[in-house]
Amino acid sequence: MCGLVAILGDDGGRLSAALDALAHRGPDGRGTWRGPGIALGHTRLAIRDQAGGHQPLVSADGQVAVVVNGELYGDLGAELEARGHRLRTRSDSEWVLHAYEVWGEACVERFAGELAFILWDGRRRRLVVGRDRFGIKPLVWARVPGGLAFASEAKALFALGAPAAWDHTSLRHVARHQYLPPHRTHFAGVHAVPPATVLTVEGERVSSRTYWQPPADEDPIDAGAAEEVRRLLAEAVQARLEAEAPVAFSLSGGLDSTGALAMAPRGQRAFSVRFPAAGYDELDAARQAALHLGAHLEVVEATPERLWVALPDAVAFSEGLCINAQLPAKYLLAQAIRASGAKVVISGEGADEAFLGYPHLLADHAAGAAASVAAGDPGAAALMLPAGAVEAPAVARALGRVPTFVAAKAELSAHLAGLLQEDLQVGPDPLSLVAEDLEACQRFSSFPRRAAWLWSRWALAGYILRTLGDGTEMAHGVEGRTPFLDHHLFERAWRLPADALFADGLEKATLRTALADVLPEPLRSRRKHPFVAPPLGDPEGRLWPELTARLLDRCPAPFARARVEAFLADFAARPAPERARRDPALMLLLSASILEERLGLTSSP
Repeated sequence: MCGLVAILGDDGGRLSAALDALAHRGPDGRGTWRGPGIALGHTRLAIRDQAGGHQPLVSADGQVAVVVNGELYGDLGAELEARGHRLRTRSDSEWVLHAYEVWGEACVERFAGELAFILWDGRRRRLVVGRDRFGIKPLVWARVPGGLAFASEAKALFALGAPAAWDHTSLRHVARHQYLPPHRTHFAGVHAVPPATVLTVEGERVSSRTYWQPPADEDPIDAGAAEEVRRLLAEAVQARLEAEAPVAFSLSGGLDSTGALAMAPRGQRAFSVRFPAAGYDELDAARQAALHLGAHLEVVEATPERLWVALPDAVAFSEGLCINAQLPAKYLLAQAIRASGAKVVISGEGADEAFLGYPHLLADHAAGAAASVAAGDPGAAALMLPAGAVEAPAVARALGRVPTFVAAKAELSAHLAGLLQEDLQVGPDPLSLVAEDLEACQRFSSFPRRAAWLWSRWALAGYILRTLGDGTEMAHGVEGRTPFLDHHLFERAWRLPADALFADGLEKATLRTALADVLPEPLRSRRKHPFVAPPLGDPEGRLWPELTARLLDRCPAPFARARVEAFLADFAARPAPERARRDPALMLLLSASILEERLGLTSSP
């Protein structure tokens, strides 16, 4: 994991400032390379070839240069050597340089792993930018004084002169649906390179193409499916254990993180968060899993006070908005992992997208109501924000009906959209921003698959992987690895019939079967319990005066202060169950206030 910067044009001497903004992503060194009209920068977190894997990497003739963030797996290096290429380092990042020499921009289709890269081809005067299939590693771009810039985070673009301002259209979308489409950010003029995208810049022309989508066709279920899933998961975990730095596991006690740990040799270090609130804490399950799998478990305490203290840094590093205290909890988790000496963490993220594991997808499968799935489960309820249906005719027309997770956002919209400044409440329909996403989902025959892919494009890429994952992990120089998002495993999971993944009211049936010989029944049969934190917004708690004072003193500019003040008064007067339903809106406001202050955002560019 590293930090990347590229300026196509005149950097005006600002490259060093951009790298300073990404210092947390690369505490082990930095490097730069300049050519006519191009500058590349890199901050390094040394995981492989610690002595020789410095970047930028440059071809023998000096015409091609590249910076890479992430990890590649498999035998691509051996294939390149068999083709006559001489690898000068043991770093997998060098594979990108040589793969481009062989296959051009189509090299992205050969990569297996988690990466973002920026490559300059001086022979063709062409910049090539690529991002992994799921968006595990971030990459954004903007026009800046003197040219076009790309970076791992928006902070670096602001250091290069991009205006630091809210994007009003994005905010309207967030106020209604929480998640942004994969090409957008919260910042005006700052664009995200979508997952599975290769983007090329030649002269004034910027073009992009999507190089991967999951398979649309489902195979008939067969007796060997579970065994194949287990084999692919084992291979994915083993590949991600390779590092010249200590590796740890994130362990919640759920099926996904436990299943990943089960594929590793005994004696691993695992970390789990403890919440002092009934209905949220999963420590007992994590301890059972660690004991069974021979892992050494370390517990990270997440008291309300610790979460509150961590929240500002968690928001600033992640450059995102949150709807609960899950964000600072993940920040504390990554902090503890780095303090232990580990530089890599393996998690179970992506399993629910691969095997249709979310409660809202189970509801979609059963054509039931979201509230019935979440009943009695505060974790699921907090994730889904259960409410009545929302009118989304564009979604219904495209997908056949409205996915449960989209309908559930009606609660957020009801409490948040009306708090925006009057002039921000009028604008293009936010759903007009996602026509491409809706079209991409039409490839799949089953409705749960359509809903799952829309979720993956909205929630997985921009929130789960970027905000909760990379944002909190790289704040501490920790590289996140996600074996369930190995594309070989993901593709096999998506060829399973959707009906086969739901059995006896449980989700991920094939994955549960695949783990039968390594996990006992109590661990395999646990229902999905989303990793969410208890609400911080308790009017009777010690944090309430400080929380309300912050929102009133530093109300984020896009929101009307008088409306926010009325919302807070109404919130405090409500009984606890109704406050819980409004807490996501409160946390989004709070994180917006922090993000505006820490990044120096204005309401308009």
